[in-house]
Amino acid sequence: GAPLPTSSSTGKTTGVISARTNVTGGYVIEVIIPWSTLGQTSITPGALVGLDVHINDDDDGGLRDGKLMWKDSTDTAYQNPSLFGTAQLAP
Repeated sequence: GAPLPTSSSTGKTTGVISARTNVTGGYVIEVIIPWSTLGQTSITPGALVGLDVHINDDDDGGLRDGKLMWKDSTDTAYQNPSLFGTAQLAP
């Protein structure tokens, strides 16, 4: 798919790779985030990790037109990680 711009309010984007593929009715986003970018060196298969996913929509290059969130419906998880969902790493 097409590469996506990568940014972070923390500046920690080293090694992050993302791509978008258009599909009927929408798109699929794939992202690779190295554990080292998150400050981790070893991860246990099956471990639980906090996760939230937000998609911003801007069709005209101005302000954000819309936003979809997977878990945090308050749009404040960036300030309060207790609002993250839980993902389990594949064994």
